Amino acid sequence: MQRTAIRTDGGEQSGDGELLRTNPTTKPTLLRLAVFLLLGLAVVVALQQRPELLGGPEVTNTVGLVVLLVTVLVALRLLVRTVVLVKTTYVVTRDRVEREYQFLFRTRTKGVRFEQVRSHRLNQNRFQKALGFGTITMNLGLGSIRLENVENPDRVYNIVRECVRRA
Repeated sequence: MQRTAIRTDGGEQSGDGELLRTNPTTKPTLLRLAVFLLLGLAVVVALQQRPELLGGPEVTNTVGLVVLLVTVLVALRLLVRTVVLVKTTYVVTRDRVEREYQFLFRTRTKGVRFEQVRSHRLNQNRFQKALGFGTITMNLGLGSIRLENVENPDRVYNIVRECVRRA
């Protein structure tokens, strides 16, 4: 579920001057998962229906098992990525941007103060633009921080850019 809180009036929501709090969207990861599962299972079914396709039933069954194993492993990886995205929060305050990740008993936070930001950019390919999300990267190569799969990336990027300009 996507939650975004943005203060556009310049008012503070908390003691640290929080301007934005949002979670990355899981749409692209879930879409990749669905496409990969469908393609993997379609290949396995096609191989099972035509055992002579690769020369003989033994070879076809082996290839089918390998395709099934790869499909399951990639699906598990995408499911783990989905859980990470669900448990991640991006916070923009007046003086810094942070990426917070909390899962079970583990908390991981990475942030950068705006006066330390040397570069920032918004990346969106056609697929991302069509679905309304993008990735904002700051300090590429200098201890970078990435806000991945951000919904309404133009609005978030404009807030970050304005904060960097003021710093």
